[in-house]
Amino acid sequence: MDTEIQHSPGHGAFVTTKLDFASGEEIRDFPERFGKWSAKSYNKSSIEKSLGADVLLSRTYWHEDYFKPVFFLIIHAKNTSAFHPPTVCYPALGWEIETEKAGGAEFNVTDVAWAESSGWLSKREGRIFHGSISAKKPVVYKENNGVITDRRVVFYYFVKDEKRFVPTSITLVRISTQSALNSTDEYALELCKKLAADTFPLMFELRPPERMLCETPVAELLLASCCSLFTA
Repeated sequence: MDTEIQHSPGHGAFVTTKLDFASGEEIRDFPERFGKWSAKSYNKSSIEKSLGADVLLSRTYWHEDYFKPVFFLIIHAKNTSAFHPPTVCYPALGWEIETEKAGGAEFNVTDVAWAESSGWLSKREGRIFHGSISAKKPVVYKENNGVITDRRVVFYYFVKDEKRFVPTSITLVRISTQSALNSTDEYALELCKKLAADTFPLMFELRPPERMLCETPVAELLLASCCSLFTA
Protein backbone atom coordinates (compact mmCIF):
# COMPACT_ATOMS: atom_id res chain seq x y z
CA MET A 1 0.00 0.00 0.00
CA ASP A 2 1.17 3.53 -0.75
CA THR A 3 0.15 7.15 -1.28
CA GLU A 4 0.85 7.20 -5.04
CA ILE A 5 -0.26 5.02 -7.95
CA GLN A 6 2.73 4.89 -10.29
CA HIS A 7 5.65 5.42 -7.93
CA SER A 8 6.49 5.19 -4.26
CA PRO A 9 7.65 8.21 -2.24
CA GLY A 10 9.01 5.84 0.41
CA HIS A 11 5.99 5.80 2.73
CA GLY A 12 4.55 2.45 1.64
CA ALA A 13 4.03 -0.76 3.58
CA PHE A 14 3.71 -4.39 2.50
CA VAL A 15 0.43 -5.94 3.60
CA THR A 16 -1.75 -8.95 2.93
CA THR A 17 -5.39 -8.16 2.26
CA LYS A 18 -8.07 -9.82 4.37
CA LEU A 19 -10.62 -8.97 1.68
CA ASP A 20 -10.78 -9.81 -1.98
CA PHE A 21 -11.10 -6.26 -3.29
CA ALA A 22 -11.97 -7.63 -6.73
CA SER A 23 -15.10 -9.30 -5.33
CA GLY A 24 -18.08 -6.96 -5.28
CA GLU A 25 -19.99 -9.32 -3.01
CA GLU A 26 -17.17 -9.51 -0.46
CA ILE A 27 -16.65 -5.74 -0.43
CA ARG A 28 -20.38 -5.11 -0.01
CA ASP A 29 -20.20 -7.41 3.04
CA PHE A 30 -17.62 -5.15 4.67
CA PRO A 31 -19.02 -4.45 8.17
CA GLU A 32 -21.51 -1.62 8.49
CA ARG A 33 -21.31 -1.92 12.27
CA PHE A 34 -18.14 -2.37 14.31
CA GLY A 35 -17.01 -0.81 17.56
CA LYS A 36 -18.93 2.46 17.94
CA TRP A 37 -19.40 2.88 14.19
CA SER A 38 -22.55 2.36 12.15
CA ALA A 39 -23.08 3.07 8.45
CA LYS A 40 -25.48 3.58 5.59
CA SER A 41 -24.59 2.34 2.09
CA TYR A 42 -25.36 4.06 -1.21
CA ASN A 43 -25.88 2.73 -4.71
CA LYS A 44 -23.20 4.29 -6.91
CA SER A 45 -23.45 1.87 -9.84
CA SER A 46 -23.65 4.75 -12.34
CA ILE A 47 -20.36 6.20 -11.05
CA GLU A 48 -18.81 2.72 -11.01
CA LYS A 49 -19.76 2.27 -14.67
CA SER A 50 -18.57 5.72 -15.76
CA LEU A 51 -15.20 5.18 -14.07
CA GLY A 52 -14.76 1.72 -15.52
CA ALA A 53 -14.22 0.39 -12.01
CA ASP A 54 -14.72 -3.28 -11.16
CA VAL A 55 -15.93 -2.64 -7.59
CA LEU A 56 -17.15 0.50 -5.82
CA LEU A 57 -18.37 0.79 -2.22
CA SER A 58 -19.78 4.10 -0.94
CA ARG A 59 -20.90 4.56 2.67
CA THR A 60 -21.45 7.16 5.34
CA TYR A 61 -20.30 6.17 8.82
CA TRP A 62 -21.33 7.68 12.14
CA HIS A 63 -19.44 7.31 15.43
CA GLU A 64 -21.26 7.43 18.76
CA ASP A 65 -18.81 9.95 20.20
CA TYR A 66 -18.75 12.37 17.22
CA PHE A 67 -21.49 14.44 15.64
CA LYS A 68 -20.14 14.61 12.07
CA PRO A 69 -20.70 11.88 9.46
CA VAL A 70 -17.65 10.42 7.69
CA PHE A 71 -17.72 9.42 4.03
CA PHE A 72 -16.02 6.12 3.17
CA LEU A 73 -15.19 5.00 -0.36
CA ILE A 74 -13.49 1.91 -1.83
CA ILE A 75 -12.80 1.70 -5.57
CA HIS A 76 -11.08 -1.30 -7.18
CA ALA A 77 -10.06 -1.73 -10.82
CA LYS A 78 -7.56 -3.59 -12.96
CA ASN A 79 -7.56 -0.71 -15.43
CA THR A 80 -5.41 2.06 -13.99
CA SER A 81 -7.26 4.60 -16.16
CA ALA A 82 -10.19 4.20 -13.76
CA PHE A 83 -8.13 6.04 -11.18
CA HIS A 84 -7.49 9.70 -10.82
CA PRO A 85 -6.08 10.83 -7.49
CA PRO A 86 -8.59 12.84 -5.43
CA THR A 87 -6.39 15.86 -6.08
CA VAL A 88 -7.48 15.50 -9.73
CA CYS A 89 -11.07 14.28 -9.21
CA TYR A 90 -12.12 16.98 -6.76
CA PRO A 91 -11.17 19.92 -9.04
CA ALA A 92 -12.99 18.16 -11.90
CA LEU A 93 -16.13 18.23 -9.72
CA GLY A 94 -15.80 21.93 -8.94
CA TRP A 95 -13.75 21.78 -5.74
CA GLU A 96 -10.65 23.86 -5.06
CA ILE A 97 -7.60 22.48 -3.23
CA GLU A 98 -5.84 24.34 -0.46
CA THR A 99 -2.34 23.69 -1.76
CA GLU A 100 -0.66 24.33 1.58
CA LYS A 101 -2.82 21.56 3.09
CA ALA A 102 -2.49 19.04 0.27
CA GLY A 103 0.42 17.09 1.74
CA GLY A 104 0.59 13.86 3.67
CA ALA A 105 -0.40 12.72 7.15
CA GLU A 106 -0.22 9.62 9.31
CA PHE A 107 -2.89 7.82 11.29
CA ASN A 108 -2.09 5.56 14.23
CA VAL A 109 -3.42 2.02 14.37
CA THR A 110 -3.70 1.93 18.14
CA ASP A 111 -5.06 -1.63 18.36
CA VAL A 112 -1.83 -3.28 17.22
CA ALA A 113 -2.58 -6.76 18.59
CA TRP A 114 -3.38 -7.80 15.02
CA ALA A 115 0.10 -6.69 13.97
CA GLU A 116 2.03 -8.08 16.90
CA SER A 117 0.41 -11.50 16.63
CA SER A 118 1.70 -11.87 13.09
CA GLY A 119 5.28 -11.57 14.35
CA TRP A 120 6.15 -9.30 11.45
CA LEU A 121 9.71 -8.68 12.52
CA SER A 122 13.02 -8.49 10.75
CA LYS A 123 16.22 -9.40 12.55
CA ARG A 124 18.04 -6.76 10.55
CA GLU A 125 15.42 -4.01 10.59
CA GLY A 126 13.73 -4.63 13.95
CA ARG A 127 9.99 -4.13 14.20
CA ILE A 128 8.89 -2.96 10.76
CA PHE A 129 5.43 -1.77 11.82
CA HIS A 130 5.65 1.17 14.20
CA GLY A 131 1.95 1.78 14.70
CA SER A 132 1.33 4.42 12.02
CA ILE A 133 0.26 4.35 8.37
CA SER A 134 0.88 7.11 5.81
CA ALA A 135 -1.91 8.68 3.75
CA LYS A 136 -2.45 11.74 1.58
CA LYS A 137 -4.46 14.56 3.16
CA PRO A 138 -5.73 17.29 0.85
CA VAL A 139 -8.20 19.88 2.11
CA VAL A 140 -10.79 20.88 -0.50
CA TYR A 141 -13.48 23.56 -0.61
CA LYS A 142 -16.25 25.00 -2.77
CA GLU A 143 -17.03 28.65 -3.29
CA ASN A 144 -20.14 30.58 -4.30
CA ASN A 145 -19.55 34.20 -5.33
CA GLY A 146 -16.24 34.19 -3.49
CA VAL A 147 -17.72 32.75 -0.28
CA ILE A 148 -16.66 29.27 0.92
CA THR A 149 -19.80 27.12 1.21
CA ASP A 150 -18.30 23.67 1.85
CA ARG A 151 -14.91 22.49 3.05
CA ARG A 152 -13.63 18.96 3.60
CA VAL A 153 -10.64 17.06 4.91
CA VAL A 154 -9.78 14.04 2.73
CA PHE A 155 -7.70 10.98 3.63
CA TYR A 156 -6.70 8.46 0.98
CA TYR A 157 -4.21 5.73 0.11
CA PHE A 158 -3.79 3.10 -2.60
CA VAL A 159 -3.40 -0.67 -2.38
CA LYS A 160 -1.44 -2.00 -5.34
CA ASP A 161 -0.95 -5.53 -6.60
CA GLU A 162 2.35 -5.16 -8.41
CA LYS A 163 4.55 -7.19 -10.71
CA ARG A 164 8.01 -5.76 -11.18
CA PHE A 165 6.79 -2.50 -9.61
CA VAL A 166 4.05 -2.08 -12.25
CA PRO A 167 0.50 -2.05 -10.77
CA THR A 168 -1.70 -4.83 -12.18
CA SER A 169 -4.71 -3.87 -10.05
CA ILE A 170 -5.35 -0.94 -7.73
CA THR A 171 -7.69 -0.20 -4.85
CA LEU A 172 -8.37 3.32 -3.61
CA VAL A 173 -9.49 3.79 -0.01
CA ARG A 174 -10.79 7.32 0.60
CA ILE A 175 -12.15 8.82 3.81
CA SER A 176 -13.47 12.38 4.09
CA THR A 177 -15.60 14.60 6.29
CA GLN A 178 -16.78 18.19 6.42
CA SER A 179 -14.51 20.67 8.12
CA ALA A 180 -14.98 24.16 9.52
CA LEU A 181 -15.28 26.89 6.91
CA ASN A 182 -12.30 28.66 8.46
CA SER A 183 -8.80 27.21 8.75
CA THR A 184 -9.44 24.99 11.79
CA ASP A 185 -9.32 21.31 10.75
CA GLU A 186 -8.39 19.52 13.97
CA TYR A 187 -11.82 17.99 14.65
CA ALA A 188 -12.34 16.79 11.07
CA LEU A 189 -8.78 15.50 10.90
CA GLU A 190 -9.21 13.56 14.14
CA LEU A 191 -12.42 11.99 12.81
CA CYS A 192 -10.83 10.92 9.51
CA LYS A 193 -7.89 9.41 11.35
CA LYS A 194 -10.25 7.56 13.69
CA LEU A 195 -12.16 5.83 10.87
CA ALA A 196 -8.93 5.14 8.95
CA ALA A 197 -7.38 3.51 12.03
CA ASP A 198 -10.46 1.45 12.90
CA THR A 199 -11.08 0.13 9.37
CA PHE A 200 -7.44 -0.69 8.58
CA PRO A 201 -7.19 -3.90 10.70
CA LEU A 202 -10.47 -5.11 9.13
CA MET A 203 -8.94 -4.97 5.66
CA PHE A 204 -5.25 -5.80 6.09
CA GLU A 205 -2.75 -7.86 8.01
CA LEU A 206 1.01 -7.61 8.00
CA ARG A 207 3.09 -10.05 6.03
CA PRO A 208 5.18 -12.69 7.83
CA PRO A 209 8.96 -12.22 7.98
CA GLU A 210 10.52 -12.32 4.55
CA ARG A 211 13.58 -11.03 2.79
CA MET A 212 13.30 -7.36 1.92
CA LEU A 213 12.83 -6.86 -1.82
CA CYS A 214 16.01 -4.82 -2.12
CA GLU A 215 18.01 -7.66 -0.54
CA THR A 216 17.17 -10.16 -3.28
CA PRO A 217 19.18 -8.67 -6.16
CA VAL A 218 22.05 -7.89 -3.78
CA ALA A 219 22.13 -11.49 -2.56
CA GLU A 220 22.05 -12.78 -6.12
CA LEU A 221 24.90 -10.45 -7.08
CA LEU A 222 27.02 -11.60 -4.13
CA LEU A 223 26.33 -15.24 -4.96
CA ALA A 224 27.37 -14.70 -8.58
CA SER A 225 30.55 -12.94 -7.44
CA CYS A 226 31.47 -15.81 -5.10
CA CYS A 227 30.88 -18.36 -7.83
CA SER A 228 33.12 -16.48 -10.23
CA LEU A 229 35.89 -16.35 -7.62
CA PHE A 230 35.75 -20.11 -7.06
CA THR A 231 35.83 -20.83 -10.79
CA ALA A 232 38.61 -18.37 -11.59
